Amino acid sequence: MQHDFWGLLNGVRREVRYCRYALSTGKASVYWVRFFVKFYHLTLPSNMVFAEVEAFLLHLANDRIVFPSTHGQALSALLFLYREVWKIDLPWLRAIKQPKPAERVPVALTVDEVRQILWRMDGA
Repeated sequence: MQHDFWGLLNGVRREVRYCRYALSTGKASVYWVRFFVKFYHLTLPSNMVFAEVEAFLLHLANDRIVFPSTHGQALSALLFLYREVWKIDLPWLRAIKQPKPAERVPVALTVDEVRQILWRMDGA
């Protein structure tokens, strides 16, 4: 197990390269692990329990108002840290709820929708 902040980040980088993940995936994983550790004032995540991890993810969703995909990326980075770097399986980490994506608003109208809008318009 890594015993210091920089050793922890180097361990994440090493494991990302070993798993042959894309460079962008590796950078994102390191970013979220670093953000998580700094959020708890450099307390190493090996000492974290469900409450701390959930509080961090709630902070991202509620205070930082990140997109659900960003929230998922942070959760994936923490899962990667525990499972792949430290070889620790934490079933409770998979049970953490994720925010639901917002309903997508159509970017363009169909021909029928344009007709309906034009039909209802008043020329005055």
